[in-house]
Amino acid sequence: MKHGLSFVLMISLAALVSVTPALAQKKSKTAPAPQQEVLWDWWFVWTGGDTPSREIMYIDALSVETVVDHAQVLSGNFDPGKKPPVAYIQADGITIFEDSKKKPAFIKGRARVKCDTLQMMFETSYRQYWQTERYEKKPPTQWFDVTSDVKFSRIAQFLCEPKSRTAKNMMWRVDQTEDPLNTTWTKLWNDVPQPKFTSKKTLAQAQADFNKTAERAQAIIASGTKQANETQARILRDEKVTAMEQRALFSKMRSKASPLLHSWLGSEERALVASWGVPNSSHNASNARFLSYVYGFERQYKTQDENGNVMAESHEEFSCNMTFEVRDGVINDYRSDGNYCGTAASAMPRGPGLRK
Repeated sequence: MKHGLSFVLMISLAALVSVTPALAQKKSKTAPAPQQEVLWDWWFVWTGGDTPSREIMYIDALSVETVVDHAQVLSGNFDPGKKPPVAYIQADGITIFEDSKKKPAFIKGRARVKCDTLQMMFETSYRQYWQTERYEKKPPTQWFDVTSDVKFSRIAQFLCEPKSRTAKNMMWRVDQTEDPLNTTWTKLWNDVPQPKFTSKKTLAQAQADFNKTAERAQAIIASGTKQANETQARILRDEKVTAMEQRALFSKMRSKASPLLHSWLGSEERALVASWGVPNSSHNASNARFLSYVYGFERQYKTQDENGNVMAESHEEFSCNMTFEVRDGVINDYRSDGNYCGTAASAMPRGPGLRK
């Protein structure tokens, strides 16, 4: 029987499913044993061939993933109120072979299925033979019709029709704690001896290969760490350069806006006081000293009648408040505000930066 389930295999699968942890716990009168960590959720989906050429296929339900069609989403050709369009559904699977002479021990891969068109492809494929040095990595396949083989149809059914994952449809959960390779040989194919993984290498050669692999891994890690450090250093340098450029640009803008005050940057406090005189006010804060100068005047206006009586009074103030920030005796920053700063800039003594 090439594509059906043999009676013996059906009995074996049924027996395998009947001893799941949940049922075992239900039958036991003692306290349940701690449950093992669920690493996979392997399901039997297909088997074919007769001994010694049997094959059996499983899919890991935990790896099932629905991938959104981002191209269609970005195009806007769908209703936002509905579920996003699906590009394909993918999952990891494994096919195990009985014939150790002509076939690999197993093939692992990731299958993708377009449920609307029943197209399928294998994204990755890894063939491991019983001789551990022999393995093959296959590139992705092209899309093909799932109806070309019954086992491909079973994969598509498992992925596209979750409700079909029932014993009635001959799909069973098999193992959640380990790879199904050993389970297959010890529980389902226990009528024949299980092959052993072998190697032509001596123990010393195997250890040497392991050391080389470890050294390569360490070199890769070291290289990645070095690249990460270099990238981080470059980012920091770029940030410093950017900050310096920004400060230079800001300084240039300020020098154009207030060339008089800017000309005193870097000068000593005593030089400013000697040139401008004692400030109108000063105070200390945040490890700095602030010197404030006020330049301007106030104009009074009076409205009189024909007899000289003052009918109304008003005034207009023209001023510029200029403050210098001094740190360690040197002018470090400045600020100004008012409606008379343009005139003040032309009237007050210039600093060294504007002297000819």
